[in-house]
Amino acid sequence: MKHSRSEYHLIALDNDKFRQQEGSVLNQIVTVNEAQKQENRDRLSDLFDCSYFLFKNELSHTTLYEPLLQLISRLDRSSKLADFIQNCHKNANYNSTTSVTELLEATNDILEKNILKKIQQARVISIMSDEGTDINRHGNLCICIRYCDQTTGEPTETYLAVISAADSIPDICKRLSTLKSLVNFINRSSVRLTLFEDIQSIFRNNHIKLIQPGDTRWLSNSLAVRSVVHSYQSLLATLENIYNENNEDSAEALGLYNILSNEATAFIIHTLQPILDTLAVLSKCIQTKSADFKQLQDFISSTMLRLEELKDYSSIDYINIIETIKKLSLVSSGI
Repeated sequence: MKHSRSEYHLIALDNDKFRQQEGSVLNQIVTVNEAQKQENRDRLSDLFDCSYFLFKNELSHTTLYEPLLQLISRLDRSSKLADFIQNCHKNANYNSTTSVTELLEATNDILEKNILKKIQQARVISIMSDEGTDINRHGNLCICIRYCDQTTGEPTETYLAVISAADSIPDICKRLSTLKSLVNFINRSSVRLTLFEDIQSIFRNNHIKLIQPGDTRWLSNSLAVRSVVHSYQSLLATLENIYNENNEDSAEALGLYNILSNEATAFIIHTLQPILDTLAVLSKCIQTKSADFKQLQDFISSTMLRLEELKDYSSIDYINIIETIKKLSLVSSGI
């Protein structure tokens, strides 16, 4: 009884009671960690909201993201976002262009998965692809899906993908860029265009109008390549003639001539014609009013069969291409 009333015993009881109220050290650490995790999640959610605002309104995320965070931090009376950014390590402050680009990619993945899930659940869908221009005025191929939302029962249109189709194969992209420069060089001057037409008459060729190739419209690429292939000899002679005039256009004419007379360039451009013609036929078949998904499989199968034939370099197509290139080398004299 004497011990139970002693000062040491009473202190021990108070300490034990305090520990029971506060919990173990481990529980305290876990509680603090969970609170910190939730705080980090809330602040990252703020960053996602800021970045998504830029994405949705097609604003430049690489230049406006950090100023937007600074503005939101000043408007936040609780100063939670400002404190979060200030307390972050320098290599993990989440306000860099790398961070917002990663947020963009993560947002894209989430939206794409949600869209694909809804499309997979739909019983009927329709597909439309067309050329679109982004905020930087770059041409892109846009794929739009129309489907019936299983939740609301309403028809819904959404973009499935926006891709830069022109950059997928560098060699082809480079040659198509050369064709653009060539067409611009000939067509932007009535004198050069008249010279090109006169030379076509000398070679007894039909007057062919050069077509400007597009970045994403493959039908325009097919027509552009076809027009160049059918007037290749006349184009070489035209460029050679312009170079020999020794005027301000001679340097550009020489550059285009050297590219166009290169055997690799000639081979790629001539090889593109049967490939693009095949894809053009498929594109036209799909765009007819009577086309449906039942016919689509037949269209694709025949297209793939033709493309498989073009993989065989011993086919008659490549024999004719090589013979044509040999004749071009003989016809055009070196500059």
